[in-house]
Amino acid sequence: MKKIFISFLIAFYIQSAFSGELNAINFKPDENKNGVRDDLDRYISEKYKGDETLISFLLDYTSLFQKTIIHHNDKSTVIELRNIMSEMFECLSDKKGGKTKDIVLDIQAEALNTFELSMAYIKSKGNYQAVYIL
Repeated sequence: MKKIFISFLIAFYIQSAFSGELNAINFKPDENKNGVRDDLDRYISEKYKGDETLISFLLDYTSLFQKTIIHHNDKSTVIELRNIMSEMFECLSDKKGGKTKDIVLDIQAEALNTFELSMAYIKSKGNYQAVYIL
């Protein structure tokens, strides 16, 4: 609990200290138009090779996660997307149990590979009223 609280304080400080507006989020190419950056698409496909159901699920989840970043300033959209993601997380938990959090955090870490993306993510979490959700 202490770790989550400290993480929240750090995120709040970073968000407060970031005075400039975020530029439009520039995702790397999405050649196949599935809503997931190509580098993430490859990462998921390679890391979870052989489990096509999980790959499909993670691509859908990652697409929603990216949309929360794109729409980080639109509170109602972020809330709607995060509610769907939460339901998806529960479904994955039923199949993968304790590994679910590690799988999702791994994908999110890969997705947040720039300062702008990380700041947009923090802002989108703020729009979800600082509720801890993956």
